[in-house]
Amino acid sequence: MAANNKENASVADTSSQEALQQLQNDEQRELLDTIKTLKGLKLRDIDLPQLVVVGDQSSGKSSVLDAISRIRFPSKPGTCTTFATELIMRTEPAWRGSVSIVPGEQSTPEVAEAMKKFRASCSSPEQVPECIEKAKQYIKEKRTPEMSIFSDHTLHVEISGPDTPPLDLVDLPGLIQSTDNIESNDKEIVNSLVKKYVSNPQAIIMTIVSAAYERYCQAALEIAERADPECRRTFGVITKPDATNDEACKDTYISFAKGTNPRYKQEWHVLKNRGSGQEKLSAAERDKEEDRFFSHGDWAAIPKEHVGAAALRSRLSYKLYQKILQAHDGVKNDVRTLRDAKQAEKDNLGPPRPEDPKEFLIGLSFKFSRLIERLIDGSCKLDKYPVSLEEVDPRQISAIVRKLNNEFSRRMHEHGHRWEICDSRPATAGPRSGDDATPQPIFTEEFLELVRKFIDVSHANEPSGTINPAVIQGLFRHQSQPWRRLAKEHLELVFETIEDWIRLLAKDVTGADAELNNALCDYLLNEKLRRRKPAMWKTFELVIAPFEKAHMVTYSPFFDVIVATKQGERRSRVMSAAFEKNKERIAAAENAAQLSSLGWMKEEYDVELTTRIDIIDCMLEYYKHVILQFVDNVAFLVINETLLNDLPEIFTPETVYPMDPETVASIVSEAESTVKKRAELEAEIKDLDAALELFKPWKHRPVSGEYRELLDSDADELKYLFSPNPPRRAIAE
Repeated sequence: MAANNKENASVADTSSQEALQQLQNDEQRELLDTIKTLKGLKLRDIDLPQLVVVGDQSSGKSSVLDAISRIRFPSKPGTCTTFATELIMRTEPAWRGSVSIVPGEQSTPEVAEAMKKFRASCSSPEQVPECIEKAKQYIKEKRTPEMSIFSDHTLHVEISGPDTPPLDLVDLPGLIQSTDNIESNDKEIVNSLVKKYVSNPQAIIMTIVSAAYERYCQAALEIAERADPECRRTFGVITKPDATNDEACKDTYISFAKGTNPRYKQEWHVLKNRGSGQEKLSAAERDKEEDRFFSHGDWAAIPKEHVGAAALRSRLSYKLYQKILQAHDGVKNDVRTLRDAKQAEKDNLGPPRPEDPKEFLIGLSFKFSRLIERLIDGSCKLDKYPVSLEEVDPRQISAIVRKLNNEFSRRMHEHGHRWEICDSRPATAGPRSGDDATPQPIFTEEFLELVRKFIDVSHANEPSGTINPAVIQGLFRHQSQPWRRLAKEHLELVFETIEDWIRLLAKDVTGADAELNNALCDYLLNEKLRRRKPAMWKTFELVIAPFEKAHMVTYSPFFDVIVATKQGERRSRVMSAAFEKNKERIAAAENAAQLSSLGWMKEEYDVELTTRIDIIDCMLEYYKHVILQFVDNVAFLVINETLLNDLPEIFTPETVYPMDPETVASIVSEAESTVKKRAELEAEIKDLDAALELFKPWKHRPVSGEYRELLDSDADELKYLFSPNPPRRAIAE
């Protein structure tokens, strides 16, 4: 009996030593630890390399984990895994283990905190199943009746020991084929969880299929095929080869393992599960029984490196190591990109608010008032706010308003008059329409008739040939009818421009702090600028009133001179024409009395027509004089006096000092969500910085020669790499 125990111990020691020699590699361990640490940092939006175990219920997944880890995972008939299990294995001189629970992303804060509290330590491999059962029971106790038995929590099992291979993998709940004894939506919950893991482009999908069932009965194959159609990151494991009774089914799976099946082109491995009555076999005895099975029969045709637990550990370890090496630079770049994005997001929140909000607001107002003064008087340095030769810089408000005023002046001169008097009607003349309606063309004869009607309705008692000012005033008011509309449109545009300008300046002084910028804009626009709008419209009414209601008055010395000159020139032309027409009669007259009796001047001179023409001359000349005055008044008296000139005073330290605490708080205080978001981003940035630090040792570190030569090698060459003493000549070849 003692001899048998000694022999078994020797076999176990030899087997353990071989496993250690197969998998031990310093670079591999360091890379695995790096990925493990990155996972612990909970980096969102970063796809990390990992080995994901996928299989149907009762496909033998637990037996595969037993063979890989040499730990007996709980496996009872009629039971199933209801959450993901992350298995972390490392080689250490002394054995130790622990079981903990990582809360799922959908967990409430209370549930997440409760899950984090669970932790069980194991002093021997035999205690691991007991600790796992405790964790399962703990999760079950925290589950409310309305919750599914399946959860997104992760069971975290970490073991290390002298015969423990360095390998990380995630075992997912078995895919459900039958919905007996489970809720109808549980199948979808499991499928969603599995799809989430296999959709990670950096994941190696370890597909477990049972040779006891036809391939079309196993959902794991379909899910893996959808996630990885090219089979570039899929690794298949065939279990229960001894349970195959159908020869055709056996031949199918043997073709998988040999790599001769055209559809399932991924690498395959075959593993024999413990049979009935073999539950108490030690790991070494299990491996020995497995070697015996694959040494004869139909399955013996499969290459030795593609069967058995020892070879599986070697292949999985290498594949994961290779995947990590290939993804290393990409993951590092993803981490750096995500870190920059999180930093930009945090910068957009602005710095945390100081303890004294009023002092902070005073400093902000000082920056704002200084900036606004320099921009209004045009003294702002061009190297800070460069002005394009084609476009006015949006911060140079004086230049912007000047440009708008020039455009207003142009519109007034082109579209401010109702009638366009012309000697012939334009062919394209049409009705007035749109904001800048074209003045209505009117033939000279028609306008003269219009003036006659004005004279008739004025009921003037003046003698014939005299000018009634009321007629001129009535014509002018009709002619200047578009002024109000054009001026109001201009003032609205200027006001909106100043609003946009204040928003721009607020952003300048608040930086990327969107919340502070919005609060400051709300205060400046609603509490300051928009309260000036009534004064603007009141001043505008005063400016336009003389042209709409009061009598026509102008003190320009040029007005009378220009009107008199025009009338004199017109009378001279009439007299010259009459003289030319009657020169023979005039020459025949013998004296002045006889010349006067001819009446030639009376025949050619129409007093009523001349009066109407004089009225038109007076109205048009008056219009030319006062339109300039009106445009200037709108620009200087309305815009400058009510809007621009006092802008530097809307937000200064002097306006902040008397503010009540509520007003200060409404501008400066942060929303609770912003404070929380900043804290979350700071924590994420800290984790990302820690992640980048993990990559520094690998920045210029070369991969060991043997691994470098085998990165793209065939799987058959792995036996050289993972044998106790790999032959150098074989690797070199």
